[in-house]
Amino acid sequence: PLRAAEPLAAAGDQFLRVGWAAEQLGLRDQRKAAAGAEARAGAATSPRVAHTRRRRVREMASNILKSSQFRVLQYNVLAKRYARNMEPWFLYDGLKPEGDDARAQAILARHASRTPDGGFAYKGWPSYAEGILTAAEIAAVEARDRRDFPFERRAPRLLDVIARADADVLSLVECDEYEQHWAPKLRELGYGSRWHKRPK
Repeated sequence: PLRAAEPLAAAGDQFLRVGWAAEQLGLRDQRKAAAGAEARAGAATSPRVAHTRRRRVREMASNILKSSQFRVLQYNVLAKRYARNMEPWFLYDGLKPEGDDARAQAILARHASRTPDGGFAYKGWPSYAEGILTAAEIAAVEARDRRDFPFERRAPRLLDVIARADADVLSLVECDEYEQHWAPKLRELGYGSRWHKRPK
């Protein structure tokens, strides 16, 4: 999604708003926009005036392109299927924030382990954590999942992060609630957007 900046007004009747036009077309098309502005500036004028105006528009466009800066945010907002505190890379309230590396590595190793025929050696939660986390820690992990991981709980916080980042260009990954949530909410923040399914 690209948020249009404030139009950059150009001085003179033929000094088009090249910066604004470039934003509308997309930053990658800035040079095309500048070339179009140059061509329009020289239309229906005498050769000498057209040459002068083309040169001035070219200088103006060059200055705009040299000074163009924009902020990009790429953010994995986490698909619903992966938004579970029981995934071994989370386990909040079960593993300690620091100093629990040995148990974390043991759980990850169990989660990834396979049987000789290729199946999972530990099928699902909490089998890969049992005997490493205590029963109380397993219960705490599940309680944290119910409290903080549902999309309805995460969505306002995700939007707050996006709004505070104030990026010009966003790339949101795993936004599986696009039509119902992301498209209208991004529009409220001033962004246009498109959704593309990741190729397999």
